[in-house]
Amino acid sequence: MTKNVWISLLIRLMLGLVFLAHGLEKLIEYRDTVETMAETFDETWLPMVIVYGFLYILPFIETAIGISYLMGFKYRATLVATAILLAILTFGLAVRGDYEPVSRNLVYFFILIIGLWQSDENRFCVSKSSIKD
Repeated sequence: MTKNVWISLLIRLMLGLVFLAHGLEKLIEYRDTVETMAETFDETWLPMVIVYGFLYILPFIETAIGISYLMGFKYRATLVATAILLAILTFGLAVRGDYEPVSRNLVYFFILIIGLWQSDENRFCVSKSSIKD
């Protein structure tokens, strides 16, 4: 096995654990978490119906992404889905003026790019991604 196989596996495991933990943490106190997070957008120009709609599905998306990474299910598709989710989250943080997490999300974005770059070396998974080069 090449070092790229290990790089791909470690990225998958790290992202899987992070997203699973974030999703499960939000699901534990589901309604309180949604309300608390939504309050931080009260003073923004974002329509609250969109904020609430997104926040109600976010824990399920994060949990599913985490599980997908840990299982290695549709790895490339999961990387792309994560990048889209990360873009939405980063946009919301920027609108809120919360720039420290924005910079942290950029680090995750670069990890996603490396994961995509190394995705051909994905092993130890339940299925290969359906996204073709």
